[in-house]
Amino acid sequence: MTLKKMFLLYSLIFIGVILVLCTALYVTFMTGVRNHVYSFADSEEKQVEVLQQRIEAEQYFDPDWVSPSITYVVLNNNNEILSSNGSASDRKLSLSFLKGEDIPFSEGYFAKSLYPGGVCVFKYQIGVHYSSEWANQHLPRVEIIFVSAFIFSVLVSTIVFVRFISKRLENNISPLRHTVRLIGSGNLNYPVPHLSIKEFEELGSLTDRMRSDLKNTLQALWSNENQMRESTAQMLHDYRTPLTVARAHAEFLREDLSNLSDMRNKDDLIDSADALILNLERLTEIGDRLQQQMASDTSSAAGNTVIALDDFNQSIDILGNILSDHYGNAWRSNFQKCQQTLSIDEIGLKQTLMNVLINAFEHGNSPQTVQLQFEVLQDRVQYLISNSGSCFSERALANGMQKEFSEKANNDEAITGLGLYFARRFLDKYDGTIRLFNSPENHACVQITLPLQVVKDDPQPPPLT
Repeated sequence: MTLKKMFLLYSLIFIGVILVLCTALYVTFMTGVRNHVYSFADSEEKQVEVLQQRIEAEQYFDPDWVSPSITYVVLNNNNEILSSNGSASDRKLSLSFLKGEDIPFSEGYFAKSLYPGGVCVFKYQIGVHYSSEWANQHLPRVEIIFVSAFIFSVLVSTIVFVRFISKRLENNISPLRHTVRLIGSGNLNYPVPHLSIKEFEELGSLTDRMRSDLKNTLQALWSNENQMRESTAQMLHDYRTPLTVARAHAEFLREDLSNLSDMRNKDDLIDSADALILNLERLTEIGDRLQQQMASDTSSAAGNTVIALDDFNQSIDILGNILSDHYGNAWRSNFQKCQQTLSIDEIGLKQTLMNVLINAFEHGNSPQTVQLQFEVLQDRVQYLISNSGSCFSERALANGMQKEFSEKANNDEAITGLGLYFARRFLDKYDGTIRLFNSPENHACVQITLPLQVVKDDPQPPPLT
């Protein structure tokens, strides 16, 4: 069954029903006429024609010849009214008719018959009338009853017809819509059932093919993803081995250099070794983080740890001193004592702070002082990093945390890159905020705030810059 055939068939059925209704109304009307319940519309007009013929044949008029439904007015040759069964209004209208004036059809129809000594004017109506005077006075007109019955029958037939077609269409659309919703929600195991209308069956077949192709594609992607995860895990294994060896050698180098008696290049070598250890530690943290992600199948909060803020701040202070020695800039820290703990991804938070600190050390006028201030503000903690040797430009303040935004280094502009972008992404995961501004002394400042007792899903950590 195609849509064209279905609508054609139902349209023929609808037309047939209307014809049956019209036939039923016609038979009902004719039955009423035969049983003298009411008359035809021209019944009174025919009665007047009979009266006119009789008056013309008899050459006089007898009021007894007139039925009660017809009004008559008898006048002499001087247009004086001799007798009438009508009202004053009917008499006046009869005189107007004799004078040839136009009378509205709403007032009725008029006819006259001449005979010796006078004239008779008849007033009659064209329409169906009941045989009973009581019915004519109290019941609606016959035409209104039959027209209302016809309209009601057509309306009911149309409603039934529309509901029947709608149900037939819904029986074909509903399974298709259900399947599409399941596909949209990720359920690709529900096939499209067979449908009774050809066009919807074709659409269902295409939808089912799309579902099957999408399922096969996703399975292939998942298979490739698993292979990539295994390859990455193998790469991490190969990556961590030389990293461990390099770190060990760097520590041995620093230990040997600290025992040298020759002091000329000792400090420079120690600084270089410290910088090497710092970067190797950062690479180790990245490796640890990647290994955690490879071992986890879901984005749960497995990476969250409860950290003591005082201990964490001490480790940041140590890294700040190492960066100060490496870049040759002064380092100043001011950490408020804090007994609270924070449930968060420790590695991600450390990388976030390191991204900002390295930006502060690398950019701006030298020598400069990089300062990190920590304080507890009611239900949140705040880190404030400032750089005395640089300031943010208007463009950096507006776009500094956008992806891949950067500015050329000079005396007035600060460079920002992916570090601030990934820092913002990390903090967003934990309902934290990051804000860039310039202090009244025109120093570049970065403010980081985090709510206490954070427990969130483990987000992706920002990459080290």
